[in-house]
Amino acid sequence: SPDGEALATGGNDNAVRVWSASKLGAGARELQGHGAAVKALAWSPHHRGRLATGGGTADRSIKIWDASQGLRLSTVDTGSQVCALAWSSAEDALVSAHGYSL
Repeated sequence: SPDGEALATGGNDNAVRVWSASKLGAGARELQGHGAAVKALAWSPHHRGRLATGGGTADRSIKIWDASQGLRLSTVDTGSQVCALAWSSAEDALVSAHGYSL
């Protein structure tokens, strides 16, 4: 996270895991909801704890989370695999890059 308080990972098990940076040996909060591997993650520089995640070919979605609470705030079906995500530093906007679609 931009404040250095959290570390997020995504994997082939379709889950996002968020660890407290000060307690990396402790259990992680698991964010469920993707229907394929999590291919992209990006922390918002504008909202503390806000995380964007992108799913693979069978999922095709971007999910926005309040990672500190474990709540999914929104989901967008992009129609294709999400390969990369980046938040604008100037405004509250998210850019995504895409790959293969079914």
